[in-house]
Amino acid sequence: ALDVLCKAHKITKNKKYLECAKKTLNTFYLTVEKGGITYKSDSIGWFYEEYAHPQSKKPKVLNGFMHALLGLHSYYNYTVDSSAKFLFDKGILRLKNDLPNYDMGNDHSYYDNLKWEANAVYHSIHLWQLNRMFEITNDSIFKMYFDKWSKRKEDNYILKSVRHPSKTSTLLIITCFLIFLFSSLLVCEKYYLRSNY
Repeated sequence: ALDVLCKAHKITKNKKYLECAKKTLNTFYLTVEKGGITYKSDSIGWFYEEYAHPQSKKPKVLNGFMHALLGLHSYYNYTVDSSAKFLFDKGILRLKNDLPNYDMGNDHSYYDNLKWEANAVYHSIHLWQLNRMFEITNDSIFKMYFDKWSKRKEDNYILKSVRHPSKTSTLLIITCFLIFLFSSLLVCEKYYLRSNY
């Protein structure tokens, strides 16, 4: 959501999108037990949970966590808000510590901490996200897991599209992004209107 809100602000120049993004950013400081999305550890970093609920089994979904980190990175790049950098760094520390827990040992990844095997789509998403993490941080652990998990012999569309983008795959990705952006803008508009009445 942070990335979409920043893009919405960039396109529209409407400050409500940045205000909504800042409110979203503040939820990263709340633990799951207090209604937030974060599992905090001083020693191994902070995990941002996709399916946060105090009574859950703590699934700790890998793609959701990395998606949150990428959103924090985009928000920081757009706003230079030091809070986003702090949250990103806490999350990167946790990701580096937790990645071995998502390694099935057979060139494949787990979807979550409950040891559900990632299907081909989610495995491809993990690879794309690890590649982005390496590009952003230049930390070799992300490259190591990307290389290890890329050895899988599946012919997956997303990985092929990232490595060798065609006009069709690029158009498809842009179309999906625009649909997602438009939908997010509608939700934010509705939220903003509700919060002002």
